[in-house]
Amino acid sequence: MRAGADFIVMPCVTAHFFIEDLQKNITISIISIIDVIENYIKLHFSGINAAGILATDAFIKASIIQNRLSMISVRSIVPDRNGQITVER
Repeated sequence: MRAGADFIVMPCVTAHFFIEDLQKNITISIISIIDVIENYIKLHFSGINAAGILATDAFIKASIIQNRLSMISVRSIVPDRNGQITVER
């Protein structure tokens, strides 16, 4: 079934768990917030060493953004357990 979209925008970081499987099963492009973040950092923050990450527990545990940032030599800083509880509230 085709709904008529020319591309998909995926701003939800947690939904990126499914992006590879989704892209395999559709013929239109997906604009990934992870790609946008990486490109923004390269354009506006070249030379930074570390970035703070605020996200759901599941997303942090999956290390999706941490892995991508490490590919461009940016270390990820995530909240400690108490900080993460605050983020999740």
